[in-house]
Amino acid sequence: MIRTSKFRAFLYPSPGSCTGNKVYPNCKMSIAARQVKLETAYADLVKECNRRHTQLVDAGKYHRFVRQVDDLSDWLHEKAHLASSEDYGRDLEDCVQLTEKFETVVRELAAAGERVANVQRSQEELLRSGHPYAASIRAKGTDLNSLWTSVNEAATERQQALAGARQVHRFDQEADETLNWLGDKEATGVAMENEDLAHADLATIKVQMQRHDEFVHGMRAVEKQ
Repeated sequence: MIRTSKFRAFLYPSPGSCTGNKVYPNCKMSIAARQVKLETAYADLVKECNRRHTQLVDAGKYHRFVRQVDDLSDWLHEKAHLASSEDYGRDLEDCVQLTEKFETVVRELAAAGERVANVQRSQEELLRSGHPYAASIRAKGTDLNSLWTSVNEAATERQQALAGARQVHRFDQEADETLNWLGDKEATGVAMENEDLAHADLATIKVQMQRHDEFVHGMRAVEKQ
């Protein structure tokens, strides 16, 4: 740092001298003028250094904010890709696995709400400080909020779609099981019809009656389903 006090000896030389113990005309006035010029240049340099320091600080804050937004945006785009999936599984078991896996994504999104809130707080602080890149900061914040909203909406739609697919798969599975059961019962009924009851004894008739009652009971149970 240049200190103006170092020039006091030149501004106020001892009587009869200026520099080098030699007397120069108007020496004191010449040095004073140079001192003023030097102090002005120094003040301008300090001002420029302060301005540059402010620029660097503002740039650092801006780029930290941008990185914060970009990292979160990249993460949200990954979740958006998962939420846009139209895979609902081949069967009920597969659909249940997809549902459980996506529930993890939903929980991660819920936890990410604090990250979004942190970005919003950073944005508000920068805007309140009158940051020179306010327009860009505001635009990035708006884009992030829009992305956050759309990803959550897509996640909700994916949850609902998986729930619907799960019901369809369950119906298909139960329908297949019922059709198989009916096929078995139909075969049993045909076998019962082909039995020769005319030559059966009383014990056999009772057994056949019990089998018939069980058959009818099973049919009624299926009808209720």
